[in-house]
Amino acid sequence: MNELITYEDLKLTENNIFRLKILLPTFGILLYLFSLIFKFAKYPLTPFLYISLFYLLFIILTHYLFNKIKEEKVIFFLLSISLIEIIIATFVIYYTGGITSYFFVSYFLIIFNISAFRFPNYPYLISAISYVSYLILILGQYYKIIPYVNCLTSEVYNINYSIFYQRGFFVGLFLLIFSLYANKVINDLNNERKILKLLREGSLLLTSYIGDRENFLKSIAKIAKEIVLADSSSIIEYRDGKYKFVAWENFDDNVIKDIEEKMNLTKPVNLENIREKKSVMKVDDVYKLSYWIKIENVRSYIGSPIIYKDEVIAILNVDSKKPNNFSESDVTNIEILSKIVSTITKKDHLFNEINELNRRLEDISVKDYLTSLFNRRKLEEILKYQINIFLRRKINFQLIMIDIDNFKMINDNLGHLEGDQLLIKVGKILEKNIRKVDYLFRYGGDEFIIILPDFPPNDVEIVMNRINSQFKEEFNNFSKNYKINLSYGYLSFEDFYIDITNKNPENSYDDDFLFFNVLKYVDNLLYISKKLKHID
Repeated sequence: MNELITYEDLKLTENNIFRLKILLPTFGILLYLFSLIFKFAKYPLTPFLYISLFYLLFIILTHYLFNKIKEEKVIFFLLSISLIEIIIATFVIYYTGGITSYFFVSYFLIIFNISAFRFPNYPYLISAISYVSYLILILGQYYKIIPYVNCLTSEVYNINYSIFYQRGFFVGLFLLIFSLYANKVINDLNNERKILKLLREGSLLLTSYIGDRENFLKSIAKIAKEIVLADSSSIIEYRDGKYKFVAWENFDDNVIKDIEEKMNLTKPVNLENIREKKSVMKVDDVYKLSYWIKIENVRSYIGSPIIYKDEVIAILNVDSKKPNNFSESDVTNIEILSKIVSTITKKDHLFNEINELNRRLEDISVKDYLTSLFNRRKLEEILKYQINIFLRRKINFQLIMIDIDNFKMINDNLGHLEGDQLLIKVGKILEKNIRKVDYLFRYGGDEFIIILPDFPPNDVEIVMNRINSQFKEEFNNFSKNYKINLSYGYLSFEDFYIDITNKNPENSYDDDFLFFNVLKYVDNLLYISKKLKHID
């Protein structure tokens, strides 16, 4: 089945054709009734009635069966129907004069029916079978093998060579012309549908684009090639005064590299004009242009600008081996496609700007404005995450709470600006002495928290001694005058968990409960540390 025609399309077409077909046997039945009333026929139209009734039942039956058959058998079914209709039409032609009957037009209706389903070349097949059926009939009547019958009139024709020749030749010619026209219409409709499908794909790429710029541009180059039946296509980006291929179809990589070098040396007139005029360029034969960079298998060309902020940032190109290969409709389609890319480009820049804005907002929401360390909001997220890691995989972590002793004295005597600088410097000292996998938070005021995932408990003292040593070295003058130092409390979560769950087994998997009590416990340890002057 043609990829452009879905099963739903065929069902819709069949329903429409069914309504039209009903009119034909209805006409036959009415013709029979009128012949009885007005007596215009030489012979009774009983065979005509039988054929009409048979065709009516046939139409209803095929309509019913069409909606029951499997999708893969649709084409065979439609062809079978057409063959049976050709037989019916031939009988109608026979009973209405055969070689002299004008009911040969019924063949055209059958061709029309099959054409409505938009299968290319099938009109030729049905036309050929129809003509063969007609030839058998008229040859049989000409050589008096088949008797002449005309139930519509009493007039008897002398079947001579002239009428045989006229009908045999002209019916065949008309069927051929009609089938050619029908097939052309089918191809035009399919091409239009293909173009619409490709443009829709481009639009879908627009709506679904999530930042994969390289694959997006490759898809556009492929669509551009197919939409105008080109032999090759490309997208050339213009940046920092140079041209660069960013996507291409049906070009060798070495050819692309060679063309790119030549473009940047010569500044091609066609690309420069497209950039300056910001409009589409169509060239029927590039060999007639002296300035053109000659490329094998490129004779005709369309180039369309891709614009961002009123500047041409890239050019969409399609090429053909044949001169004069592109029409004005091809120009329109490529222009539409380039506008889709322009829109995507705007979307891409907007996407990046939004991402950057979101990143900044995220930083603002989870980072302390003064020290740029993680804040209490981030602490809750990370601490609960580490708790859940422990609950699932039993990976321990250490938590340290640090406080600057006598920090209030600094603010009161030296001012808040000096106090802020102190907090910033302490944050940098702490950050310098932990691993990249560790987490550092400003908990509030002069308090900091460090989370050390998968860290030996015995090494916490080593880390804190190193931090304290650097602190004293950095703030030696402060220490002399204001006796500032660091106090800390820490816990190993594994030990804490065993202790607290023994007392509260019902909360052993409650991360909110564990989070609250971890901070409460380590804060109490810090208080004890300050009281005992654990760090001098």
